Amino acid sequence: MSDSEIDVVNIDSDTSHPEAGKKCRKSYSIAQKLEAVEFARKHSIHAASHKFKCERASVRKWIRQERDLKMQRPYVLLMRKRCDPKIVEKYKNKLVLNWAGKIWMDNNLTCDYLHRVLGQSLFGNRLIVWDSFRCHTSEETKKELRKLGLHSAIIPGGTTKFIQAPDVSWNGPFKSKLQELFNNWMLNGAEMEWTVNGNPKPPAIDVYLNWICVAWDSITNKAISKSFKDCGITICPDGNEDDEIHCFKAHGAVPEGREILRKLRSTEVSEQIETDEFYENESEIGEENIYSSDASLEF
Repeated sequence: MSDSEIDVVNIDSDTSHPEAGKKCRKSYSIAQKLEAVEFARKHSIHAASHKFKCERASVRKWIRQERDLKMQRPYVLLMRKRCDPKIVEKYKNKLVLNWAGKIWMDNNLTCDYLHRVLGQSLFGNRLIVWDSFRCHTSEETKKELRKLGLHSAIIPGGTTKFIQAPDVSWNGPFKSKLQELFNNWMLNGAEMEWTVNGNPKPPAIDVYLNWICVAWDSITNKAISKSFKDCGITICPDGNEDDEIHCFKAHGAVPEGREILRKLRSTEVSEQIETDEFYENESEIGEENIYSSDASLEF
């Protein structure tokens, strides 16, 4: 669980009570925060504070953060088409489940992902950066992106290992955690089911969905944020974060890339300055010699 998912609550320095003076540190997962927000919406902030044993200020903060909290839920395709109400209820605040009957994205599933995970926003511009998979570049997807007010940037084929955030930073740790959980399940055997012939059945849906939750919670928000800078996806156009680009580091695939980028940026700035000066001079000449064009010369 990341540091951003932990709140310190119920701190009381009143010494008039035997329990006073104790600092109670309680962690709240994303799912618990969303559950508290939903409860507060149905009842009240005070009721949610009492039920979840947290400060009302914490509930208010979670309400403000609700959209960001929801956006962190993984989108999971399931091989089943018939949904299980118990599974839906258990993971409704942890995962975005699609009972698609397949595990390969198409245009319809991509549109569903955009609506259910990203959705619409009333504030600011948003950019989604993804690879050149055909569902990301189709006309159907472009249409949905326009509806949602989303800009998109396509990572060229063959370059995802250099500039796609998941591939560079957190996809490996996420899959490693899943592998670790699977190995423990195989060795432990407590949750395993067996066929009549004594062979192990695949893990139950509840088991592997829980693995996804655990693996996702093991990736910190800081790691996600840093992954963008590792790939040069930044809001700093002046090059202050160029040294964080993974493939430009000394051990990276293009160690000379930072210097090339610096020279290119310097050239672009110089050309822009020259262009601006040219138009400024043209404007001054036009104002001073407005009646001295070739058409007004006297012979």
